[in-house]
Amino acid sequence: IGDGVRRPEKLQPLIDLVYHKYPNFCDTMRRRADVYNESRQRLFQLEREGRVMLFAPTSTEGFHRTERDVEKIRALWQDGWDQGMARLDEAEAFLGGR
Repeated sequence: IGDGVRRPEKLQPLIDLVYHKYPNFCDTMRRRADVYNESRQRLFQLEREGRVMLFAPTSTEGFHRTERDVEKIRALWQDGWDQGMARLDEAEAFLGGR
């Protein structure tokens, strides 16, 4: 999903079944998407307030959390590098002209 929002784990019933002896792990996995999305919204709020400066991929569509395709990994890294370089003056100003 390219919108950056994390969806609830589709395999949660399987996780609950396999890891039933580890209820804290199951609960963590169940809350994972909500915690991520709340943190993400908090970061965007801090950015709007001018308290943080965020760099994020333009898109993560087609990129999986267990991605092994080296070209996809390099492309995502390059996206971050390009953003950083394009915003270097902005970052220096944000940090107080270091």
